[in-house]
Amino acid sequence: MNIAHLLPGTAKFPLTKHNGRYEWALRLARIQAQAGHQVTIYAAAGSRDDESNITWESIPVKSGDKRQDNLQLIRMALGDHSQDIF
Repeated sequence: MNIAHLLPGTAKFPLTKHNGRYEWALRLARIQAQAGHQVTIYAAAGSRDDESNITWESIPVKSGDKRQDNLQLIRMALGDHSQDIF
């Protein structure tokens, strides 16, 4: 199954400080990847996780407007028709 997690465009992994709101999403994605699912996380550019086989996607250029950047990230995620579940 192809699973996508959508986070704000400001959420960059690895996290520089503890943020439980976003940490849970990475933990869940790791469990899903270990179970054999194809997992994609939509988050800030430069995000990565060396512990798992997760695909990371982000918007190519930020506008500086958080709302517009998040809308662009949402459109990108919803436009990816290979995902089975969000």
